Amino acid sequence: MIPEAGAWVTGGNVYNAEILARAPRGCEIRIRQLEGSERRSSGQGRASARAPRAVVVDSLLLGHSGLLPRLERDYPEVSWVLLVHSLDLMQEPPGPRAETERTALPWFRAFVVTSEFSASALVRDGIDRSRVRVVTPGLGPVFRQRFATRPACRSIPAILCVASRLPGKGLLELIELLGSLQEERWRCTIVGDSRLAPAHAAAEARAVAERGLGDRIRFLPPRPQPALLECYDEHDIFVLPSRFETYGMAVMEAIARGLPVLAFATGGLPECLARRAEAALVCAGDWDEFRRRLTWLIRAAAHERSVLGERNRLESERFPDWDRQSRAFFSALFGLGGGQG
Repeated sequence: MIPEAGAWVTGGNVYNAEILARAPRGCEIRIRQLEGSERRSSGQGRASARAPRAVVVDSLLLGHSGLLPRLERDYPEVSWVLLVHSLDLMQEPPGPRAETERTALPWFRAFVVTSEFSASALVRDGIDRSRVRVVTPGLGPVFRQRFATRPACRSIPAILCVASRLPGKGLLELIELLGSLQEERWRCTIVGDSRLAPAHAAAEARAVAERGLGDRIRFLPPRPQPALLECYDEHDIFVLPSRFETYGMAVMEAIARGLPVLAFATGGLPECLARRAEAALVCAGDWDEFRRRLTWLIRAAAHERSVLGERNRLESERFPDWDRQSRAFFSALFGLGGGQG
């Protein structure tokens, strides 16, 4: 069960698509969206009319009133599994949907989460750890391709942020910070979907215009993987100013493309960042320190940024691929009581 926005390019939707594309042979998958449409993806097997053995619900749907009773009527006597990409109850302070989410948790027999942080958050909320499995995102093969050295002669460092344009991603604050660094040489690209919160995305565009940054900050819509790969390789610094992340797929990709990374130490991001890249983490909400470190990266010589980026790239070799993570997901699903078939 996925949100109506399931076709949009977000981290959670990419995760869902990559996992489902590698479903094991003979495992029939029925994909149902919130409005009730359903399609089948049979994992190289033949679709059947059998009732499902498990219903996996994307956590983004927990805020929809009446959804779970309706699904229970449609799919009685199945195992219920919650796929947790993010929950308001995990945030500090908890988000506006936290109580609705807590009310929904008892419906589920088991949980698949994308980080140890998320597993710990569920345990703190009363879920037994034996009912939770961690399956982190994988790294696509396109991001492991070799690439040419970034041009050392580039005189203006290029900053990249890949994030959905939502309030919690910290993009308004990033724009304000960059506005205070106009004496420095930099340009910035923000890649992300504006349709999830159009009013907020419009406020970001106004903030850029009001600060006279239209020639230095550009917004791009989500990119397919080959074009996104080019985006990473055309930039020198990656930033993610999110107030909360359960993991951080864009950070994985940036690390694999040899970029120095600057982000807040929030949620599951410390798990995602390589051990030797932890210096890139700033205490959550400490914008003064974020500004100081970003200024250093902007002023650093190209070879200094390259050293940091190459260290990241080497560490990224420990990231699993999607084939491995899809096997882990379905193994977890069957092991948690979802059954096969």
